[in-house]
Amino acid sequence: RHHNGEGGMTGTIANTRFPIRLDPVPGEALDGWLDAYAQRVLMSGRELGQALGVPPKLLRLRGANVAKGDPSLDADQIAARACGADADAVRALWFGLARYDRLTATDTRRRAVGWFARVLRPMVSSRWCPSCLAQSNGRWLAAWRLPWYLACPTHQTMLASGCPACGSTQRYDGLRAGYVPALLTSC
Repeated sequence: RHHNGEGGMTGTIANTRFPIRLDPVPGEALDGWLDAYAQRVLMSGRELGQALGVPPKLLRLRGANVAKGDPSLDADQIAARACGADADAVRALWFGLARYDRLTATDTRRRAVGWFARVLRPMVSSRWCPSCLAQSNGRWLAAWRLPWYLACPTHQTMLASGCPACGSTQRYDGLRAGYVPALLTSC
């Protein structure tokens, strides 16, 4: 952020590298990484994403639409601004989910039947393994958005699909527009 000359800060962010690095974990989703990284640098997920070079239009989308990224994303630029993170690890944040979404594309040679497309397409909200989420300090995996991924192979438990407190789905609304002071392990 830049000082506005009156002792305050403006909302603009310089196109420079962040002084704090948070590498993606294997299998993590783009929206989960942006939220975890934003929490670490005391910003909102949307604000951090924009500073890293993610288009604002993508950052305002819901759930899996952010997680599966966009073909125009520049992983090299995002990685460079993320304090020199590995560009391949950054690209992997959206590649997995985007791969399944491409299977349901409207290409007439490979057009999927409506019900088959729903089975392949990543879910808008996310299931999760409470144990994995606690052990990783709130890092959300991309596989949890796949409709057929129902159980955690590490903990041999079924994935949770609703908040234990209120029953609502998780990660449906997309990135937060305001700073979230706690790790995102629940509503």
